[in-house]
Amino acid sequence: SQAFSITKPGEYQIKVKSGWFTHSSTLYIEDTIQPKGQAIPVRLEFGETCSAGEFVAEVEDITDVKISFVQEPDFTKPGSQTVKILLSDLGNNALMLQTELFISQVEEEIVWEAGEMAPAVEDFLIEAKEASFVTDIAAIDMTQIAEHEITIRADGNTYQSILHVTDTIAPDAQLQEISDFALVPKVPEDFVTVIEDVTDVHNSFVQEPDLTAVGTQIVELLLTDEAGNQTVKQTALHLEADTEPPVLTGVRDILIYVGDTIAYRKGVEATDNCPEGLTFEIDNSQVKPVEAGEYPVTYRATDLAGNMTEQVITVTIKPRSHTQE
Repeated sequence: SQAFSITKPGEYQIKVKSGWFTHSSTLYIEDTIQPKGQAIPVRLEFGETCSAGEFVAEVEDITDVKISFVQEPDFTKPGSQTVKILLSDLGNNALMLQTELFISQVEEEIVWEAGEMAPAVEDFLIEAKEASFVTDIAAIDMTQIAEHEITIRADGNTYQSILHVTDTIAPDAQLQEISDFALVPKVPEDFVTVIEDVTDVHNSFVQEPDLTAVGTQIVELLLTDEAGNQTVKQTALHLEADTEPPVLTGVRDILIYVGDTIAYRKGVEATDNCPEGLTFEIDNSQVKPVEAGEYPVTYRATDLAGNMTEQVITVTIKPRSHTQE
């Protein structure tokens, strides 16, 4: 037979063989169903144009469909206008759709760097003679990453635009070197003296420093702002071993009478060249306050490096010698 497609209307000659006979026949392919489609509105910025197909979605037909303007819109006219679209298939079936074209004199969205002064109305305009803000743009916090809907009136028309406040600049900081004893805990903020960024910055170690390593080591800090911009800064950590034990002062023997309160800590103090992690304990487990006698009490101070100082005193408890009278 003559080559044909069931999706293309037309008249085709075919031959059918039956036994000894071959019969000639004509095949007519027709399309009697109009195409389907959904009209959608289109928003353009002043100076832009588009095809008729931009106004239609979900086109359905068994044959190819031609999409065209009934009358081409005026792409130089700001504001809203009605647009009529014609859908025609190969069977000459047609469907007319109606929708809206909005041509804006204002940018649909602009991106603005956080920390800068608020944009002027001219920063939003594409083409306009007179324009002003409807939105109070002075009330927007330009240091916070966010999106803001801005309303602008230009040449008598009202437009909506989106202001994206973003942060594209990586944070910076001034760091200090630290000299300390080994084992003393460190957090990233210990090394930071000044941070420079519009938004809040999170500090973290690229790799935790080795607090047991005596000597000098390089410490890397990762600075991350709210927008995810990152900077790595380096400084040095100098560690030395702590071999000096704590010092106990004010430790002395105690004399009381049966029933009196024992002030073990009065006047006693534990100090160390590395006060971080210093512990001070008093072992008075052997004292019997209601029984006269002499009892040992141990004062013990231990620093972070494990250096320990211990002193033992005697608590003397005497019986009361006076009568009730």
